[in-house]
Amino acid sequence: MGVTLVLATSVVLQLVAAILALRLTLITHAGRAWMLISAAVFLMVIRRSVTLLRLIFEHSDPAPDLVAELVALGSSVLMVVGIAWIAPLFLSMNQHRKKVEESEERYRTVADYTYDWEYWIGTDGNYLYISPACQRITGYTVEEFQADPDLIHAITHTEDRESLARHTSQEIEHEEVLSLTYRIFTREGQLRWIEHKCQPVYGKDGCYSGRRANNRDVTDRKLVEEERDRLIAKLEAQNTELERFTYTVSHDLKSPLVSIQGFVGILQQDLERGEPERVKDDLARISNATGKMDHLLRKLLELARVGRLVNPSENVPLEALARETIELIAGQAEKYGVQIEISADLPVVFGDRLRLREVMQNLLENAIKYMGDQPQPRIEIGSRREGNETICYVRDNGIGIEPCYHEKVFGVFERLDSTREGSGLGLALVKRILDAHGGRIWVESDGSGHGSTFCFSISTKDADISSS
Repeated sequence: MGVTLVLATSVVLQLVAAILALRLTLITHAGRAWMLISAAVFLMVIRRSVTLLRLIFEHSDPAPDLVAELVALGSSVLMVVGIAWIAPLFLSMNQHRKKVEESEERYRTVADYTYDWEYWIGTDGNYLYISPACQRITGYTVEEFQADPDLIHAITHTEDRESLARHTSQEIEHEEVLSLTYRIFTREGQLRWIEHKCQPVYGKDGCYSGRRANNRDVTDRKLVEEERDRLIAKLEAQNTELERFTYTVSHDLKSPLVSIQGFVGILQQDLERGEPERVKDDLARISNATGKMDHLLRKLLELARVGRLVNPSENVPLEALARETIELIAGQAEKYGVQIEISADLPVVFGDRLRLREVMQNLLENAIKYMGDQPQPRIEIGSRREGNETICYVRDNGIGIEPCYHEKVFGVFERLDSTREGSGLGLALVKRILDAHGGRIWVESDGSGHGSTFCFSISTKDADISSS
């Protein structure tokens, strides 16, 4: 009876141990191992159960040894206790593992879905982490950066590589943040501006673990800043021009007013003395002064209006435009015996045809006016290539312009020779027209007696020209 009880108790305990082991297969990563243990214990249960049934129903002889069964019972007890003690540990480890995985998933999600390009470089110079945003910004994948740690330097603009290399080799103090703005070329060849910030990374033990970097694509901001700076510079230049213009206009318009005021006083005296001939002379002088003021005001009005393009832009063959303009000034050219030559390689430009004819006419008239005593006066209209830009020019063999006046000649009411006719607005008008077309103008001359070449550039492509 004692052996039977011990054997039955052992079977129950082994069955409990098998059930506990089976439960552990569901809550741990070592499920296969616990399943094998559970299966082994179940086999032991079956074996012990068969022995127990034979003892009860068949009264097997000889009977099982009591000491051996007590040892087996003790083993079953230890098995149950061991598995019961291990189960909470595995359950706790499983819960901790899930928390770690959830935490890692949260941080991974935050890092992987950040809009900026993040990375972490270890102490050996290799990447420990790179965010997928690198592909959106550079066109290169995470795997490509990890396979080639120098890829970031390879795609950096050649002018910025030295500063980036100096930056990455610089030692960072604790919690110090270093920043750098540099340019890269994407896989597609696009130029992009990168705002880079990095700081040291330390482990829980306080040991240096590398540096973490944030790279933000600031290309759009850079373009806006460049456009802002361009507009500010343009506005400052226009304000300077407006100040100079206001001063010059007030000075040049004051002269005929002073003349009129003076001749009115003389006219009054001549009327009182009854001298009709002098009165006629005084009226003629007053009329001449008012005519000069009217001419200046008309030119000023024309200059003010030329700041915008009033006619639709079109393709304008410069050669045909030059020949058309020469016909308009043929009288002046014949009067001074000026020979005008036109190159056959003049480009087709894009702009306001009437305004561009004003440019050509003013440049030709200016060249004729300042030809001087040249025995064989000649003007050449041509073009040349400088890089990707087509430069058109009007060259003469006239009196020339000293270098110190090369910029001044384009100012309002600027005349290098006050004895010659003119309002001093011709070249200013030309500059305003070309500015409105997005072009530019300048003069090349070695000085007095060496002639002048007025060069200008203008768009040769079909494109909308925005008003100035």
